[in-house]
Amino acid sequence: MISIAYFFSRNKRQDLPVRNVEHFTTEIQDGAGLRRTVLSCLMCLVLAFIFFSATGNLAYADNVTVGNVQLQVLGNTVNVRSGPGMSSQKIGQVYPGDIVQAKAKSDDNWYQIDFHGETGWVAGWLVQVYQPSAVASRGLVTGIIGVAERFLGRPYHYGASGPYSFDCSGYTRYVFSLLGINLPHTANGQAQVGERVTSPSPGDLVFFGSNGYMTHVGIYIGNNSFINAENYGSGVTVSSLSNFSPRYAEARRII
Repeated sequence: MISIAYFFSRNKRQDLPVRNVEHFTTEIQDGAGLRRTVLSCLMCLVLAFIFFSATGNLAYADNVTVGNVQLQVLGNTVNVRSGPGMSSQKIGQVYPGDIVQAKAKSDDNWYQIDFHGETGWVAGWLVQVYQPSAVASRGLVTGIIGVAERFLGRPYHYGASGPYSFDCSGYTRYVFSLLGINLPHTANGQAQVGERVTSPSPGDLVFFGSNGYMTHVGIYIGNNSFINAENYGSGVTVSSLSNFSPRYAEARRII
C-alpha cells in the first residue's frame, strides 16, 4: 500500500511548477527512506518466521552436552519419557538410588539419559548429580546400609548386576560401587576381599557356602539380619542368618 500511495503521489507531482522542484526532491528522498525502512522490517519478519518455523518444533534444540555426568534418582520412582516434557510418552521407570548416565540437558531442566539402550528423558528436579564422596562423608557403614535398602523388592535375575535386577553378588557389588568400592561379580571372588571377622557388624558382607567355596553373599544390617538378592521368588529382601545357618560360612569387613 505504501508503494501504491507513493506511485500516485509521484504521478501527481509531475505537474508541479518548477519553483516546487526542491520541495519535491526532498519528498522523494523522504519516501525512498521510508520504503527502505519498511522493506528492512519486512525482511526481518520473514527471516524470523523462517527461523522459528524451522526450530519451533524442536523442544530441546538448545540442548547442551553434559558429558559423563552421572545422576542418582531421588526418593521416588521416576518415569522415563521419550522426550523432555510431561506430555512425552512414558517408556519406562527408574527407581530410588539408581544411577543413570546423562548425555544432555535441556533448558527446561530435563536430562537425556541412556535407558536400556534407548534414549530417554527424566525430570531434573527428580534426580541429583551423583557424588560418591557425599555419601561417604556421612559414614560408609551408614551409607552402605542406606543404599542397600533402596533396592528392596527388586527382582532376582541370575548374572544381573543392577540397577533393575540383581543376582546375589551383583547386588552387593552394585551397592558398594555406589560408594566407590569395586568388588568382583562372584560370591567366591568377594570372599577374597577385605578382612575376615569372627562376628559380623552392620555393613559387613556375610557369605554362605561349603568346603571353602562361597555360593551366596549379602550385606549384614544388624539384629541377625542381612539384605540379599535371595532368589527368583523373593528378589532383594531382608533375610535372617538363622534361616541360612546351615550354609553360613563367614563374614568379611570391606571397609
